[in-house]
Amino acid sequence: MPAPDAAAAALDAILQAAQREQRMPSVVAAAFRGGEVVWSRALGLADVERGEEATVDHAYRIGSITKTFTAVLVLQLREEGRLELDAPLRAYVPEAPAGPTVRQALAHATGLQREPPGEIWESMRPPSREELLAGLEDAELVLAPGERWHYSNLAYGLLGETVARLAGGSFPEALRERVLAPLGLGRTALRPQPPVARGYFVEPYSDGVRPEPDLELTETTAALGQLWSTVGDLARWG
Repeated sequence: MPAPDAAAAALDAILQAAQREQRMPSVVAAAFRGGEVVWSRALGLADVERGEEATVDHAYRIGSITKTFTAVLVLQLREEGRLELDAPLRAYVPEAPAGPTVRQALAHATGLQREPPGEIWESMRPPSREELLAGLEDAELVLAPGERWHYSNLAYGLLGETVARLAGGSFPEALRERVLAPLGLGRTALRPQPPVARGYFVEPYSDGVRPEPDLELTETTAALGQLWSTVGDLARWG
């Protein structure tokens, strides 16, 4: 059942304000209840250069929402008895630093540095799987494991490697076979399927926009967030 008119109008106003205040070229949103989408809306341009209006069917890069998929894969393996949450990450990925556990990695409490070693964001070149593992020799524990919350893409990269080794094959294969296909998330993928919204950098002191570079993260999906999806698929996931 669709949201009542008053509720839909209130949600429209919230989305319009968010787009205006955060200066987003486009934005899409949905609300769901009881497994049913009750409201969805798209605003702005998915492709500024072509003047293509955004729709709720456009795929967007979902960034670190990808980590929720990684966490589910880890918990599936736990339910299958192939992994223990309080076991050290090193039990499944021997190259991992000593100390942090799987549970701490899921909760961003490993104390590991935020990013994999190297200059990913400066160079816009993500590490390969081999480079990620080789770089663990230089990984720093900036806090004692469990001391406090500290966001870590590196920790989720190690969870992705754990999934790959226990499930067999690669992380993307496990993701498709264990989550995306069974749930019918046909618009959620490692590479975008049209229609696709382009990513933009909005100039801080003008209304100008510049296309963001398209960074391929397929080998470090679990850590840095390669997935693309739609609000419909994410509502189903939710």
